[in-house]
Amino acid sequence: MISSTNLSDGATLVSNDGSFELGFFSSGSSTKSRYLGIWLKKISVQTVVWVANRCDPINDTSGVLMINSTGNLVLLSQSGSVVWAPNSRNGAQNPVLQLSDSGNLVLKDRIAGKTETLLWQSFDYPTNSWLPGMKLGWDLRTDLNRRLSAWKSSDDPCPGDLTLGIERYNYPDLVMWKGSNKYFRAGGWDGIGATGLRLPEPNLYFTFNVTINEEEIYIIYTLKIESIITTIVLNQTSSRLQRTIWNEEARTWVVYSQLPTDDCDNYGIGYMAPEYAFDGQFSVKSDVFSFGILMLEIISGRKNRGLHHLNHSNLIGHVGLEIVERRKHFSTN
Repeated sequence: MISSTNLSDGATLVSNDGSFELGFFSSGSSTKSRYLGIWLKKISVQTVVWVANRCDPINDTSGVLMINSTGNLVLLSQSGSVVWAPNSRNGAQNPVLQLSDSGNLVLKDRIAGKTETLLWQSFDYPTNSWLPGMKLGWDLRTDLNRRLSAWKSSDDPCPGDLTLGIERYNYPDLVMWKGSNKYFRAGGWDGIGATGLRLPEPNLYFTFNVTINEEEIYIIYTLKIESIITTIVLNQTSSRLQRTIWNEEARTWVVYSQLPTDDCDNYGIGYMAPEYAFDGQFSVKSDVFSFGILMLEIISGRKNRGLHHLNHSNLIGHVGLEIVERRKHFSTN
């Protein structure tokens, strides 16, 4: 799309490979509220991955997206009032708007014989969806913080209180917030993976990479199998970051993995399992052990802290003795 054209409600802009589509849509049961957004085009269930006017719907089909005289994008309503306008560089000589095959909406200045200049891109301002090739993190040159914010509900794309982004420590840390409170953290990236992050193994579908330099700190992922359709979505209802993969046969999204995986991930509540203490090995039984200790504490009313006291058994020993005594009691009766 160039400055002499516009995109009205009912028209769409499609990526070259047909994977993504930009246009106007209605969310939920209301057909009056219209949003400008990007959705996946090759699947039967409309899945919106980016929204421009998240909290300012247009109440009819009069919306128009255009490039104004200064080379900036503007979304106008019937009255001509500006509904949405991103911050971009002014003074573009030949502004062009393109929807890339990655789902990135890009505004650039294309001058013959010169290198194209990037003016603005939607990947710098994500909504609730993290797409392959999209950076999540910081541009230190401009202090731009690329972070996800969940939809308030499945029908309302306005941001809820659940957000996900990168905190800038010595190593980048993937953190989820509820409002101003930290809800989940994956642990700092050590060059191989996040120290507190458990991903399904082996990972057949995607690869995560981290970049840390003087200009940027970000996490990005790429697909190992280009034919699969997948998104990472921040879900307000479940308070989870969910990776979903499209199942064409069933025509539905399947949750492949999610964070946090359980409530212990949220609050860090748990006990060290023996196989980890002695051998340094973590297994699914570690969480089972931790959950079991918590349940024993609740049932017995006794904390698992007698291990250091020579005159008392720890909680497991205490429960073991109780079981032995009860068996003796039943055998004598």
